[in-house]
Amino acid sequence: TKDLDILERTADFAVRVIRLVDALPNRVSCREIGRQVVRSAASIGAQCREARRSRTAAEFSSKIHIAQQECEETAYWLLLIAESGMLPKKRLTDLRDESNQLMAMLIAATRTANRR
Repeated sequence: TKDLDILERTADFAVRVIRLVDALPNRVSCREIGRQVVRSAASIGAQCREARRSRTAAEFSSKIHIAQQECEETAYWLLLIAESGMLPKKRLTDLRDESNQLMAMLIAATRTANRR
């Protein structure tokens, strides 16, 4: 189902971000951005899981909106990692693409919820 798809994809995305952060150089800037990107990437899936258990449409919408914010924040940190040269841009391409796809899924979930 679509519900499971986004839950699996957000969990996979978070794991991939964790692995990416583990590959960052051992510098203060990398550790700080690494903490931020792991937190925001993991939060996307956590919010989706919470949304699935929502008791009301408003609660669902709120959780999905937070997931969108976390997804946007994650995209920002990935951009900074790429643009600062912490890792080669090519190494971030797939993750940045997946964050865009997850955002599209979250936007679609919001639209579907608003129609109900």
